[in-house]
Amino acid sequence: MVKIPSSRIKRIVRRISGIILRVIIILLLLLVIVIFLLQTSAVQNFGRKKIQSYLESKLHTKVVIGELSVDFPKNILLKNIYLEDQHQDTLLSAGNLNLDVNLWGLFHQKIIVSDLEMDRWTVHMVRRLPDSNFNYSFVINAFASKNPSQEKETKGSPWIFELGNIHLTNIRAHYQDDATGNDASVFLSDLRTTIKTFDPGRLIFAAPEFSVRGLNGNMRLYKPTFAATSPKPSVVKKASVGEAVQLQLGKIGLDSIALVYSDEVNNSIANINIGRLSIVTNSIDLNNTRFDLKSVDLNQTKFQLAHGKSVVPQEKKNSTESTWMVNLAHLNLVNDEFIYDDDEKKPVSNAVDYDHLHVSNLNTS
Repeated sequence: MVKIPSSRIKRIVRRISGIILRVIIILLLLLVIVIFLLQTSAVQNFGRKKIQSYLESKLHTKVVIGELSVDFPKNILLKNIYLEDQHQDTLLSAGNLNLDVNLWGLFHQKIIVSDLEMDRWTVHMVRRLPDSNFNYSFVINAFASKNPSQEKETKGSPWIFELGNIHLTNIRAHYQDDATGNDASVFLSDLRTTIKTFDPGRLIFAAPEFSVRGLNGNMRLYKPTFAATSPKPSVVKKASVGEAVQLQLGKIGLDSIALVYSDEVNNSIANINIGRLSIVTNSIDLNNTRFDLKSVDLNQTKFQLAHGKSVVPQEKKNSTESTWMVNLAHLNLVNDEFIYDDDEKKPVSNAVDYDHLHVSNLNTS
């Protein structure tokens, strides 16, 4: 048996340790260099062009990404985004998208977004006949899996999503569907919320605070381009507990809201102008359409509903709608106004006319 001197063993150990240390230092230096290069404008501009080129070849339409900035490992900033539909009309136009995201989590199938900021976004979603598809359908089809078996395999390892603070400013959206006769436009000035729980897999969502300041909306219902065949009546089953959406909201604040709803088929119109609305919820059960509210404060708000003479004969329908239940502990109204007119009913004098009401300076205490 050959006996190796201890001094030689020490030299071998030192040599192996030195080699391992050098390898670690080289790898760390390479990682630092890669991170440094990723944050240079030249590399980021190269990546922006590659992403833009890939999307254009995938979608077969015009895609523009004006600026890409990555501050590894926390921040991603996209500016001046533009996407056309297949008719060369604007589908999406965005000023800024700022994400405070944990990039290391991507290696563990986690998307953790601490802060999400969106500014100056415009979205157009339309379906104009004779085209039977929406203008965004080609995007879904382009990224849809063509191999169902492969899609089932990927479902075995779901990604984990986590969201934190969300701030939206200057958001415009337009939706029009000739098939169903819906036309809606919305402008959102400012929205802030904090997401406590975001679990799409189990349909669990929680937001302790939700505030909107400055919202203008217009929705118009018109006669559909074609008359859809009436489906046979079916029994509507309530979702099971596992399938139901679990929504938890704390305090909801709405400020400076103006909404207009017009129904050209039934000849009715509604105007809602909310000065300030504050809602504190206790529980929300979407599965059973039950809402338990602690308090509602409505200030400087005007609600106007007018129903004109019917222009289209109304068909009798079997009522299958579910019953909504709202429990309210405290209601506070300050200088509110309510107007209701039904032009199909003649005004009644010398009595309370419930078909022609005008209540102003409505207050409770």
